[in-house]
Amino acid sequence: MIHHKRTTNPSRRGLSVLELMIALAITSMVALTLATVLTAASRGMSDAASTRSALQRVHAAHVRIRAYTDAALNILEHDPNQGIALWLHDEKPGGRVNLTELRVFWFDYDNERITIERIVFPEAWTQEMKDAADAELPLGAGYFLTMAGQRALGYTETSTIATGCTPTDFIFNNPTIIESNRLTLSASFDNGRGAAEPMLLVFALPNHKQPS
Repeated sequence: MIHHKRTTNPSRRGLSVLELMIALAITSMVALTLATVLTAASRGMSDAASTRSALQRVHAAHVRIRAYTDAALNILEHDPNQGIALWLHDEKPGGRVNLTELRVFWFDYDNERITIERIVFPEAWTQEMKDAADAELPLGAGYFLTMAGQRALGYTETSTIATGCTPTDFIFNNPTIIESNRLTLSASFDNGRGAAEPMLLVFALPNHKQPS
């Protein structure tokens, strides 16, 4: 009987171990790269969603404010801590500001929003009563105080213009506010992740004129 002697190849065994180590190293590198790519992609998607959220707020604010500024005749008063007062239209003859033609954009810092307030007399009043109450306001009358006084009487309505918004101030194209026909709103808008995105919103008053 012939016995065949089994032989082993040590170099082959060593190569297998080396190949295994290389394979493990490559696998680790691929896993690390994949994790990095996925993290970056996730972060990028999250950042894109945050930017989109802020831009949606900016767009809504711009459209709503522009609906007023495009029709408004004049910027009557400005206070960086309160907002601006507008002369929206001139429905009464004489070229003067009447109570119902006044609009005030308020900066509501506590609730991070901008609101607009207007004067609305009770529906139960006759037209004669409303006309009598719709007084003309002298130039520089103190329009914020006027609106606050009408509010105290229960004669105003307020609508929200922008939410998730912390306004910094309005900037005008003329040192004299009443002569300005362009303005820029500087504000920060919530991006939905607890951070704020600074933005500039530009507006014009194409129908600009000064009250008499």
